[in-house]
Amino acid sequence: MVCSMTGYGSGVCSFDSQKITVEIRGVNHRFLEVTTHMPRALQPLEEYLKKNLREKIKRGKIDIFITFEEKCAGNPIIKVDKDLGLSYYNSLVALAEVCGLMPPEDIWQVASFPGVINQEKSELDLNYLWSYGLFPAFKDALSAMVSMRKAEGIHLAADIRQKLEEIAGAVKRIETEAPNVVRSYQERLQARIHMLLEQFDLGAVAIDEARVATEVAVFADKCAIDEEIIRLYSHIKQFDGALVSGDGGEAIGRKLDFILQEMNREINTIGSKTNSLVISELVIEIKSELEKVREQIQNIE
Repeated sequence: MVCSMTGYGSGVCSFDSQKITVEIRGVNHRFLEVTTHMPRALQPLEEYLKKNLREKIKRGKIDIFITFEEKCAGNPIIKVDKDLGLSYYNSLVALAEVCGLMPPEDIWQVASFPGVINQEKSELDLNYLWSYGLFPAFKDALSAMVSMRKAEGIHLAADIRQKLEEIAGAVKRIETEAPNVVRSYQERLQARIHMLLEQFDLGAVAIDEARVATEVAVFADKCAIDEEIIRLYSHIKQFDGALVSGDGGEAIGRKLDFILQEMNREINTIGSKTNSLVISELVIEIKSELEKVREQIQNIE
């Protein structure tokens, strides 16, 4: 199935006293480029995210945004540095004696000094966070994004297939018109010869039909476009087949781009070989449609 590279998905998971929100956004890019925006505490899990994403997405510039909230602090862990507190107290007593003041009697005077009382948070269990918070939210966000990319891909494929039908129709008209190019050249050549004979009063001179036939044959060989038409039909078939099959679930954008380049090569050759106004107009029409297709496949994974 054809997938667009543009998409968005979000997922939320609440567990225990915590909440994790994941947003994934994707835009066009030649290769796969993944950037994460996440709290420092969760950064050790970054490679797990990228590994799971690569299993579903092959191309595009992907940004992953993660927020981590703790709804309540729970029971904080309070630690008292007794030695530091006692050192502060002894220093205050000594200072009070020197100044002739009363030594401190309020414990808050000592407890307020930096480092005496500390509140510590318990270490995060990253395996637990991954299994019950981050991964479920990430999976939901990724699933939503992939669904959006597939839906957009269906519309892209339908539009491209319609343009392929128009291109195939124009190629068919070129194929039909091609024999007229040689026939028209032969008629113009014979008319030119008769005009020259009349102009110089050489009506008695016999026309060498064999020589005329040779000239026509040489011209026909130079402007022959049978091979180019056959290859164009083949490329159109390959292109359409890739759109239908999705190339086995792999990224097909680069393959389609290559086929499109080959189609452009063939139509340019046809344009350079022919001197037919009808075919030249059809060549311009096809090149215009190919450019539209090229713009469309820039968004295909």
